[in-house]
Amino acid sequence: MMLFRTQLFKRPLSLCARYKSNVSSLTPLPGLDLSHERLRRAVFYVPCSDERKILKSHTSRADCIMFDLEDGVSFNRKSHARSLVLQALAESPAGERGVRINALASGLGLDDLATIVQSTQLDVIMVPKVESAQDVHDVVRVIEEAKKEVRVIAGIETAKG
Repeated sequence: MMLFRTQLFKRPLSLCARYKSNVSSLTPLPGLDLSHERLRRAVFYVPCSDERKILKSHTSRADCIMFDLEDGVSFNRKSHARSLVLQALAESPAGERGVRINALASGLGLDDLATIVQSTQLDVIMVPKVESAQDVHDVVRVIEEAKKEVRVIAGIETAKG
């Protein structure tokens, strides 16, 4: 079965869907309430190190603006991007606002988390390169300690994850 990038923004297939013959024929498992789930038809990734692109994102009509601290930011600009992310979240127009943090294994992810949980406008955190359930548990622990209600999207990018 092929996984498409858009499936990263849905619950894992094993939790909410049954595979029949192709991706278009996924059906929810009986008794699973998905009414609280948010449909993301378009997610607009914005490198958080580029102020011009952050301002341009304010005109986007995407369902979710995802400020990127990971691959969209070169290593030497990571701290600069982290300093801009709170302002970017605060000034972003209504709609779902999220941040893709650095992978926890990189050593930068927890610093990203410590910064972004300060925001009152944060709706979703994208955790890339998840390799185990512990990665997600670590993120959830930080969110709970900050007493926030934030959705978490686990990006499974390798066979190990």
